[in-house]
Amino acid sequence: MHFTYATSYLDRTPNFRADLGFIPRVDIRQVKNTVGYQRRPAHGALVSFGPTIYSRAIWDHRGQMQEWSLETPFSFQFKGPTSFTIGRIEEFERYQNIAFRENASYVCFSTQRLRWMGIDSSFVHGTNINFFPAAGLLPFLSGSDDARLGVTFRPTSRTRVEETYIYNRLGTLASRQVDVRSVPSIFNNHLWRTKVNYQFTRALSIRLIVDYNATLANPLLVNLDRSKRITGDVPLTYLLNPGTALYIGYTDRRENLAFDSSSLTGLQRTMSPFFPKDRQLFVKNQLSISLLSGRRLPCSREDTVGRLF
Repeated sequence: MHFTYATSYLDRTPNFRADLGFIPRVDIRQVKNTVGYQRRPAHGALVSFGPTIYSRAIWDHRGQMQEWSLETPFSFQFKGPTSFTIGRIEEFERYQNIAFRENASYVCFSTQRLRWMGIDSSFVHGTNINFFPAAGLLPFLSGSDDARLGVTFRPTSRTRVEETYIYNRLGTLASRQVDVRSVPSIFNNHLWRTKVNYQFTRALSIRLIVDYNATLANPLLVNLDRSKRITGDVPLTYLLNPGTALYIGYTDRRENLAFDSSSLTGLQRTMSPFFPKDRQLFVKNQLSISLLSGRRLPCSREDTVGRLF
């Protein structure tokens, strides 16, 4: 089958409530459509290729449009497996009764061709909303860049090492009434994660997770702290069965803080993220009991392709 098509419709009235769960949004009528075409060559390294169109529209019961989006990726699937996707997104969003018109272009690449190493990467360039403007400012449209690079190493059958770097940036646009020469950046966010997992047996494993997270915010344009944080976690896991596990571990969190008696909180931000903020030794027992017959399929489109903002 070369062509695929799927559609869905969701309607929630303004007074809808769920007594047994949390509903994040009511008073919506939502339509989703997916149309795709995949060509599958009979020979060669290329397994399939082709375009897909994702569309979504949301309006309220008064008939006012709240959101719409149109995404058009073109993907290539190779043996290995290896995948490469380029795409474009056009969006409309109404936030705090302000209409915003957004767009983005993106490219994604992943490969597991080598048994001992895998790569997963993406880059998105476009526009996005500053949802947390500084005091006195309304939310406004900003330039946006998002990049992600993940590399997984498997030096032995029991060892797995993951290195991940994520970069997010919001910047001012020339159309805004801001001197972009003096304040071109709204914020830059850097996240570097190292994760090492060693499997002693099928049930017993230990992990080392180290995160470095730096949010370099411009206080003139965004209501965010200029923060730097280093977090280390060492959990030991004993998996009794797929629904029950015992965890024993240690967590150490440090931030760019220092004592300051003149501050209301007694602390002030510094340049170095080595102030001990939290230390914790924990023991946790997890028991999961499923009362549902269905299950969510892994690697859905929302997990793999789309806006990374």
